[in-house]
Amino acid sequence: MASRSHSRAVRVDCRSTQCVATMEWPDHHQAAANYPHLLHGVYDVNCLRSILLHEPDDPARPYQARLIFSCGDHRPALPAQ
Repeated sequence: MASRSHSRAVRVDCRSTQCVATMEWPDHHQAAANYPHLLHGVYDVNCLRSILLHEPDDPARPYQARLIFSCGDHRPALPAQ
């Protein structure tokens, strides 16, 4: 998904039911044009996704936004004992 959205993940923080990925684009214009690929992409686990794009001070500089995956009660299966 990162290549289709012209972004890269600079940080990923996952907890039991939520992951936050800090994504980066070359500039705000690229982020605004391509973030829908991250929201509407096909993933192995079907979690709610959200991302907020705030207005930058300088739209020409590299731009970062947090992509949030909220997976509710979905948890990975534990290996069989």
